[in-house]
Amino acid sequence: MTDQRLRLFISKRIRGLLSGEHVSRQLSTRGFDLEEKRKFRLGDDPRSVDILATAKRGTDDPRVAVNKIEKGANLIFLMDCSASVRFGTLTEKYRYAVDFIRQITLSCVGGGNRFRFVAFDERVRYDSGFTTSANTAGEYIQELSRLPSGKGITDLKTALGVLLSMTGRFSLNIPSLIFIVSDFLFEPNFGRQLDVINEQSDVIVIVLRDPAELLLPKPYLGLVRLVDPETGKEFTARGTVNPLDKVLSILKRCGIDWLETNTGCEIGKALENLITLFEKRREG
Repeated sequence: MTDQRLRLFISKRIRGLLSGEHVSRQLSTRGFDLEEKRKFRLGDDPRSVDILATAKRGTDDPRVAVNKIEKGANLIFLMDCSASVRFGTLTEKYRYAVDFIRQITLSCVGGGNRFRFVAFDERVRYDSGFTTSANTAGEYIQELSRLPSGKGITDLKTALGVLLSMTGRFSLNIPSLIFIVSDFLFEPNFGRQLDVINEQSDVIVIVLRDPAELLLPKPYLGLVRLVDPETGKEFTARGTVNPLDKVLSILKRCGIDWLETNTGCEIGKALENLITLFEKRREG
């Protein structure tokens, strides 16, 4: 039942993107692949006039190039694969994330939707490219699940740069739904890139947590000595500081919705929470 509801809400979200639910540069009604060339008709976009084709025919009737309009959307998953995401007291955060995006992908198969999976730490460790095939998407997710842990620090800015460099029918100028999955236990330096991408696409952030991380010492304990799992460096943290504060302030400024979940929560429940998020967005 959860799968059906998730498929319904995500498909509605995609249809909203395609029909222009909100003003954005992502909307394109001209398409990219040529369908036919014909005489200019009343109501045609003057920008579609093919000057060369008109000149070759030697007539006064302008010729227009008609492109196929994209009917599907790009669904892109950016997954943090750094050392901190490999932690888990019940289930490894990374494995949990893979299962989470697998369920979302299954709910979005069909309708011309294209899938792309990108794993990153300080650099892009895996980039599947785009596919419309459910079987191929499943194979890509299996490859993600076998990806070895990276040793470097996390740099989301690099992964976002991959999206900004996309061109043609896979560019952000056509409807795109982007999921960013990470524990965000790194210094946020991605505000500018995220702001640009959010102007062109629909972005949803999934914040991963482990139950043990939710039981960290409370503020009254004062200073706490911690170890960064990605660099191995010790540092002193104030109990009053939430490492997510800086990240959430960026998301709020960019107008991006996020969902916090932890590996102690069943995948089905996490998906229900995602559906609730879509419902709130629709009501808003």
